[in-house]
Amino acid sequence: MLKNKRKLREGDLTEGEYRQILEDLEQDWERYFIVEVSGRVTRIGGELVERHPLRGFDAIHLASGILLKNRTEEEVLFACFDERLREAAQSETLRV
Repeated sequence: MLKNKRKLREGDLTEGEYRQILEDLEQDWERYFIVEVSGRVTRIGGELVERHPLRGFDAIHLASGILLKNRTEEEVLFACFDERLREAAQSETLRV
C-alpha cells in the first residue's frame, strides 16, 4: 500500500482511486494465504539469488511463491511488475 500512497502523493491516483484500492484490499484480505518470512523462505531466496539477478526482497517474494506452490500442490498465480522477477518466476515454473 505504500506504493499506492506514493502514487497518491505524486498525483498518479486520485483520492477516490486510492480509497477504492484500500477498500478492495480490505474486502479481499481474508482470502489471502500469508507466507511468513521464515528460515526456509530466506534460504530458498538465497538460492534464487544465485540463479537469477534478483534483489533481496524480490528473491523473498519469489521464494514465498515457490514455497506456496510446493505446500499446496496447486497452481500459483505469481503477481509482479519487475521484468527480472517475472522472468525468474517463469523459469521457476510459476504462472505469472
